[in-house]
Amino acid sequence: MAVPEKYRRLGEFHKYYTGASVAPILTIVIGGNHEASNYMWELYHGGWLAPNIYFLGFSGCVNVNGVRIAGASGIYNQAHYRWGYSERVPYHSGAVRSIYHVRHYDVTKLTQLSPPDIIMSHDWPQGIEHHGDLQKLLKAKSFFASDIEKGELGSPPMMQLLRKLRPKRWFSAHLHVKFEATVSHSASQADGSALPVAGTNPDEIAIDDFDEFDDPAPAAEAPPPQTATDTEVAPAGATETLFLALDKCVRGRQYLEIVDVPTAYDPTTPQPEPSSSSDPSATSATPISSTEPPAATPAPETTTPAAEEPNTEDNIEEDEINAALLAADLPTSFGGPPKRRDAPPPTASSSSTPSHLPPRPPQQQQQQQLPPRTLPELTYDLEWLAISRALHPYLSTQRDEIPLPSEQEMKEKVSEARAWIIANVPALAADNGEGKIKVLDVQQFVMTAPGPVPQRGPGRGPQMPLSWFTNPQTEAFCALIGVENKINPPPQ
Repeated sequence: MAVPEKYRRLGEFHKYYTGASVAPILTIVIGGNHEASNYMWELYHGGWLAPNIYFLGFSGCVNVNGVRIAGASGIYNQAHYRWGYSERVPYHSGAVRSIYHVRHYDVTKLTQLSPPDIIMSHDWPQGIEHHGDLQKLLKAKSFFASDIEKGELGSPPMMQLLRKLRPKRWFSAHLHVKFEATVSHSASQADGSALPVAGTNPDEIAIDDFDEFDDPAPAAEAPPPQTATDTEVAPAGATETLFLALDKCVRGRQYLEIVDVPTAYDPTTPQPEPSSSSDPSATSATPISSTEPPAATPAPETTTPAAEEPNTEDNIEEDEINAALLAADLPTSFGGPPKRRDAPPPTASSSSTPSHLPPRPPQQQQQQQLPPRTLPELTYDLEWLAISRALHPYLSTQRDEIPLPSEQEMKEKVSEARAWIIANVPALAADNGEGKIKVLDVQQFVMTAPGPVPQRGPGRGPQMPLSWFTNPQTEAFCALIGVENKINPPPQ
């Protein structure tokens, strides 16, 4: 994990990994720049980080009750944008950072999607600040001004994706401030061209005085802007994209907002109540419940502005966050039903209305009946499966990326891959490609590493050596789309 040694202490996630706690709702996760990258690499193609917590992978797209959710993990750094994935566990001081830097290969895969409903990224799309209340943002984070003036705030590839795919909603994190924006789209903006490119990512908050790499990074080209000659007609997406970034997960900050995402799909499988409540995670995530939540309910505004954080600090809280206090800020539905005292046994005269009051009209009684909780259905996105199969030969595990085919060649390869998947996956072949593949029918959570072990002392790490593991979920995903497991194959 890319944090100074003094911050390396065990948090709360291990409870979910070992099953001591269970996330109360299906939670879709992407990675940022302070996660355990060795574990996320095991699930490069996506998979269950813990029961009910699904990682989209380094890039990915899934369906939740018919809502298409895509995401890109990591943050932008131009020096490593054109790299392959040559990092190996245990990571040296440079690799522990480069492993979470967004790659051109993963962004290219996402560009082949038709417009999803939601996209998640850790980085903000470059220039997004000009589509919201800029003055309010600068009031909260005045040190952003210099980067904004130079056009260096945010990720150029993410804005290219936003312009090309035009999702209805885009969620980000990373900059530790709540910010909302609305991006209107026009035909002339569909290709995402004419975007300035920064030499480095100023939003990657430095965690050491230096961010040196053991090996010198080669000169990297800027992401090539897409033009009308590079692409065919842009897929029809939303006319505007609603952007939302939230603050860091600290009590009193605006780190939570409930957003109602309409869906025509309504599964009827009852959802069992979770065995225990969860603590909010610092990882970018989109929880989705198939029960209809209240209309968009923002987190309460704080009366005192957040203290300005210097741009050269890591912003990791030195004092431990009280998980119980954070959980108290969550809606009741996130932590299970409230505990109730046992009621006395009913009598012959008992009813839902106290005896001293007139009975409620039947219509009123019906309105107060709450719908049962239902289990969201997580399924693979057929288009993403085809893209993953088609472009898998270009996934480089060496220092240099493998040159990608032209846009037209990629479209042809994706079409061929789609036909292969429909013909070879029984759930699709039996229904002419119209069926669904439930993620749980292919991937089930498996602990690959043991749980926490005693530490030698503060900051000295565990007593077990670092090693990599073959994750059965990655094996299962690769078998599903008929490709080699390049990520963590079993030892020969």
